[in-house]
Amino acid sequence: VGFAMLWTLGSSVSNAASGSASKIVTFRVGATAQCKLVHTRDSLDNTKFRLSLVVNTTVLATSQALFGGQWYFVELRGNTNGTYELRINQATEFSGSGVTTAASGSSNQVDTLFFDLDCDGSGSVLYDDLAVTNTLGSVNNTFLGDQVVEETLPTSDGPVLNFSIFPTTPTTHWDKVDDPATAAPDDDVTYVYSTTAGQKDFYGFGPFGFLQGNLTAVQVSAGMRLTSSGSRNMHFRFRNAAGTEAAGTTQALAQTSYAPEKTQIFERNPIDASVLTVTVVNAGFFGIQVD
Repeated sequence: VGFAMLWTLGSSVSNAASGSASKIVTFRVGATAQCKLVHTRDSLDNTKFRLSLVVNTTVLATSQALFGGQWYFVELRGNTNGTYELRINQATEFSGSGVTTAASGSSNQVDTLFFDLDCDGSGSVLYDDLAVTNTLGSVNNTFLGDQVVEETLPTSDGPVLNFSIFPTTPTTHWDKVDDPATAAPDDDVTYVYSTTAGQKDFYGFGPFGFLQGNLTAVQVSAGMRLTSSGSRNMHFRFRNAAGTEAAGTTQALAQTSYAPEKTQIFERNPIDASVLTVTVVNAGFFGIQVD
């Protein structure tokens, strides 16, 4: 797991200097907590903090003192043999192996990451740019280094528009599906819909404002629902500037509410398995097909 974090300056009121402070992320098996990454006060100055990896009350390792008020990119990984490593801004802070990172049971594997999002005392912690990976596959299976996550929304209609729209004016499709993640979706106020297998809609997305060059991955998300009980399939699609298309993974759609969203992560260009770039994505189109 990797994420950017910023601990804002603030005094500790509930923990002594060098004492255990706020949890950042806990690695769990179901609801059972295993190891956790916490931030603690530096022993000399409450404007500094450290990151510690803890199992129960045992501290496995602690980072150097870090300053509040600035961003750090934190990455922590482990393997089933009890190996762990923490990197901050791509430099290794601590590592170890052959230890039990399970607080309960014998498994060193986890299936849940739990972010507590709290902070000791009057300070606060900001998080951004979260990335979660595993060791499967041939790409994105180890430390990714400093990452930036940028959202872009549909801003234009694509070259194929099979779906119907509501409301029927204006006649554009993209404005019916451009709800930002930072606001509540308008659900049935504006939407596109289809009752015919094989129909698809494509949308152009606004150009990235920050990202440049190669992309680690692109995640496409959509709120979708059935209007009656039953089940249909759907999949996301990518179409490049030349008109060549490729499909994402087929997904079952059985829900009658918009949550949870359907998502697809394209780690590589689905057309030719090349690295996705800002140029390719800006010139292309993402869409949805009903199966």
